[in-house]
Amino acid sequence: MGCGGDRGNWGLEVAWGFLPRTVKYSFLFLLLGSGFCGLAILSAGIGIILWWPGATFLCLAAAYFRQEAWIFGKRHNGQMSVYAVILLLPYLLAYWATWQAQVFWDKEDCYNWVAPGIWLGRRAYVGELPDCIDLIVDLTA
Repeated sequence: MGCGGDRGNWGLEVAWGFLPRTVKYSFLFLLLGSGFCGLAILSAGIGIILWWPGATFLCLAAAYFRQEAWIFGKRHNGQMSVYAVILLLPYLLAYWATWQAQVFWDKEDCYNWVAPGIWLGRRAYVGELPDCIDLIVDLTA
């Protein structure tokens, strides 16, 4: 042991914990995008389709790193533009599949009554909501 003592856990795992979530997502999407592009380069023929998820994840990496939400193409009414859905389809398919699996396996209630006329809950299917709902406030953005 030298003058500096045991550095032990002062490596990547400690530095990773202090990084903002957007940087972590950016790094993850950079790895995924690079991996898909690398596979596209190494694959012949059908491998050309791997450029699409590669480009998608690289765009997401840049968007998260620069904290620019316009890449998601959300309109004021909450819907996504057609170009954004086409560009982000590989990501959206994975995201939607993950959400569907979570809803399927999760045994918690979709919503919970907080006070008269106020419910708090996760994103829900239309059929999961009580009939008396007049307004939904999305607090995820």
